[in-house]
Amino acid sequence: MEHLVSLVDNPLMLARLSNQYIRLLSEFKDEKLKDALLENYQLNLQAKKEEQKRGRQSLALKMELEESQYQQKKIMAQNERLRYTSELDGFTGIYHKKAFQEHADELIKKVNQHNWGALLILDIDHFKEVNDTYGHLAGDEAILRIVDIMKKVLQTGDICGRIGGDEFSIFLCGLAQEAQVQKIMQSILKQVHEIRLPGLDMTLTMSIGCCLIQKPCSFTHIYQHSDQALYKAKEKGRNQAYLYKEQFCIQEN
Repeated sequence: MEHLVSLVDNPLMLARLSNQYIRLLSEFKDEKLKDALLENYQLNLQAKKEEQKRGRQSLALKMELEESQYQQKKIMAQNERLRYTSELDGFTGIYHKKAFQEHADELIKKVNQHNWGALLILDIDHFKEVNDTYGHLAGDEAILRIVDIMKKVLQTGDICGRIGGDEFSIFLCGLAQEAQVQKIMQSILKQVHEIRLPGLDMTLTMSIGCCLIQKPCSFTHIYQHSDQALYKAKEKGRNQAYLYKEQFCIQEN
């Protein structure tokens, strides 16, 4: 019986099986037995149809749910890409000023005496002269080369951004001593000094101002100190890094 019922998956077999089964039942002389067997067959057949119907409905619902989940993930991924690209400077591909500040704010909150942070402000020396003498294409190429240098010094968790035409910023995390910051700044200065561009006869240099912190403070507070340090670096002759004298930012009320 179960074998016969299982064959009705093919609708074309249904009528043929029913006729064969009815002819088979006609061989029985006991009318009550025939009626009972026929009723049992019909009940099993109906149960099989209902099971198939539920199976199709369940499959349809599963497919619909999977499609809905796929579309949701797709939309979330698109939104994440849009959010990320909206934070980037269109030319350099690093954070623009607003996005850099927002991310730096979050990193500053994690600073403590075992996990120092440092904000660097970097400015290309005499950049106007580069543009005026060699053209904006040369200036653009210089910016891109410098951004590549900045990216290479970043460790996990560090960020960099463009906060002006020729002014950039870096936030370093996970520091334990001043020497680490000094080493990074000197590495940047050295690599920038070694940049060679076709048709550019002048040597590129940068000035860097830095403020080192070991407790949370406002971004404005640390930025002001780094900016003061940058001014000192330029005042002392450019092509150098200057660390703000009050090395540790005081917690603001």
